Amino acid sequence: MSAHEPIAISLQYQSICCSYHRCNGGAFVTAVMLDPVFSVAAAGLSAGLAKQAEEVLESAITRSELKRAETVVKHLAEVMERRIQNGERLRPDFAISDSETTPIGLEQLEAIVQKARASYEERKLPYMGNLYANVALDQSVSRTEANHLVLLSESLTFSQYGLLRLFAQHGSIPLREHRLDELPGVTTEQWSLYELCADLWNRRLIKRLMRGSSDNYETELGQNGIIPADVQLTTFGERVHDTLGLHTMPELDYMYMAPII
Repeated sequence: MSAHEPIAISLQYQSICCSYHRCNGGAFVTAVMLDPVFSVAAAGLSAGLAKQAEEVLESAITRSELKRAETVVKHLAEVMERRIQNGERLRPDFAISDSETTPIGLEQLEAIVQKARASYEERKLPYMGNLYANVALDQSVSRTEANHLVLLSESLTFSQYGLLRLFAQHGSIPLREHRLDELPGVTTEQWSLYELCADLWNRRLIKRLMRGSSDNYETELGQNGIIPADVQLTTFGERVHDTLGLHTMPELDYMYMAPII
C-alpha cells in the first residue's frame, strides 16, 4: 500500500464524515465533508482518535463557535494534505498510538479548537490552523513548546500578528527612526500600537538594536523606548512568526501600520 493510498473505510459520526489515508504506518484524515448547515470537522488526527476529536469539536455550544472551529480545522486539513502530498511526513506522535497517554496530536487539536472557537478575532484562525499543521510536520517542536505556541496564538492580537510580520522584514520597510515621545503629537492609535509592541518586547518576541550598532541590542525597553526602525524579531519571535505561517499574511493586513507606528 502506498504512503497515501486511501483506506477502504470511511467513518461517519453524526455531522462528521472523514476519509482516512495511510501515512507513516498510521492514518491521517485528509478529506473532510461538512454539513452545510450545522457541522464540525475532524482532521489531522490518526483514525483511532477521530471519535475523541468529534467530542472535542462538538463541545462548542453556539453556532458562531462551531463556525470558527470548522474554519480552523478545515484550514489545517487543507494545509496538511497539500504538504503531505508534496512529500512531507507526519510526525510519529501524531499517528495512531496504543499508549494511554494522550497523543500530542489530539492534545494540540483540542487546544487549537478550544482557542479558535473562543477567539473574537476570526482573522487569526488560518494562522492558528497553520500552527497545528506546522507542529504536526515538524519533529523539532517539543510538546512543551507546542503548548506554549498555542497559548501565544490565542493571547496575541491580530494586530500583533501583523507587527511580527512587519518586524520580520527589518530593513526593507521604512519605519519611524525616533522615539514616540519625540513626536509633536501622538494619536491614540499610535499609543495603542506602542503598547502592543511593548507587550511583544515583554514576551521576548522582539529586540531593539542599539543606535549606531549592527550587533548590540538594548537590554531594557525604557519609557517610550521602542524605535520601530531598530526592531527585529528575536530567535523565539522568528519561531512564532514561522510556526503561525505569518509569511502568508497579505500586505493589506499589516502594511497600514508602517506609517503609523
